[in-house]
Amino acid sequence: PAVSPSKETGLIRRVLDGFCWKSTADMVNYLGMLLTGITIPHWLGKHPMSAYNGNKPGVGKSTAARVGGIITEGKMPVSVSFNPNDEEFEKQLATRICMGDRTVIIDNAKKGGHVREIESPVLERSITDPVLNYRRLGSNQAISKPNDVTFSLTMNFTKMSRDLRRRSIPINLYREENVRDVKFPISDLEAYVAEHRIELLAELCGMVMRRLEAG
Repeated sequence: PAVSPSKETGLIRRVLDGFCWKSTADMVNYLGMLLTGITIPHWLGKHPMSAYNGNKPGVGKSTAARVGGIITEGKMPVSVSFNPNDEEFEKQLATRICMGDRTVIIDNAKKGGHVREIESPVLERSITDPVLNYRRLGSNQAISKPNDVTFSLTMNFTKMSRDLRRRSIPINLYREENVRDVKFPISDLEAYVAEHRIELLAELCGMVMRRLEAG
């Protein structure tokens, strides 16, 4: 349905208040990525990856990434697992792009064994190439499309390679207390966002329009 820009910001503020941001800058970075998601045709291959980092499991990294996907696409995004084998990792990314996904979440990336940091040449070029190109599974044909895809990586105290850090915007979540003891303002945030998606889009569009009108 058509979206009319709104002057209100109550719903988006309620969504933002549902997360335990480490700092105000992290909340601002998240809001910036939501705005990027709805203006993505202007930034083909020029938009960063969202790097969600938490101080412990269960602080809301994956939920934040999924909420962004629901707002952008109107459906629950499908997550993929990070694979240090770049050839295998490319197959996973290619599958999601071939399915038409515009939000790709690499969930719970971990370093282990001889892997000291998260690095991936295929992910680096996926973030910055204006046109995405992958090998189609089981053939020599290529999957190619304009890069209107937002990539998100979630992790706990994990270090990324320098090249990935340069292509990413940090979004940190932090919680001192046991996450099982925390009562969130909205019990099922993903369902709430799905239900109010059009109103949330209207508020985000309103922010963009006010920015344009202000020059």
